Amino acid sequence: MEENSQILDDLYSIDLQAYLQLHGYHLIPPHSHQNEGYMTESQKEQFSGVLATYLDITSVLEIGLNGGHSAEHILRECKGIEKLVSIDLNHHKYTSVAVSYLSQKYKSFEFIEGNSQVIVPEYTSLFPTQKFDLIYIDGDHSYKGCSKDIENCKKLSHPGTRLWIDDYNLIGPNQAILGARIEGIIEVIAFHESSDSFGRRYWAEARYCGH
Repeated sequence: MEENSQILDDLYSIDLQAYLQLHGYHLIPPHSHQNEGYMTESQKEQFSGVLATYLDITSVLEIGLNGGHSAEHILRECKGIEKLVSIDLNHHKYTSVAVSYLSQKYKSFEFIEGNSQVIVPEYTSLFPTQKFDLIYIDGDHSYKGCSKDIENCKKLSHPGTRLWIDDYNLIGPNQAILGARIEGIIEVIAFHESSDSFGRRYWAEARYCGH
């Protein structure tokens, strides 16, 4: 019991990035060549600013946990959150470390391992009344994959659901957003861009049409 208590104390005294580093994962450049495993400070500020306008968020669906930084930021910022469900292939070793941290620290965090293009339809069938206030798509960055995530997640939305799609600067998400707009699936509210010493980040804010 004392050992478990110490683990929880450690979790509450450090953030996710520090926890990952304790386990040997340094995802922030220049230690890592990729910038998808972390959030830049400027993107955190953007997320916080937009989330501050969402006064009634209690449920979030995230496609693509990766290093867990976006999930933790949302869990911290949304004080009324009751459920954050994150779906990820879990093919990065550090993802399991992030899941361990988030699962122990946040009671509202739920993780589902698997391909979102399979899991989301299954989840919809299992929980037909479940709707999410915010859906954040940051998984498969191919055109087909991102398009499917946008399409499939609509069944888990309600008229007030906000949809975020990350990395619109990449051709796959960019074309998926364009296609969904042309087909009348989504309406884009804003395209966000941020930049600081750790790099540039791009994400789109939208809502589903036809509710």
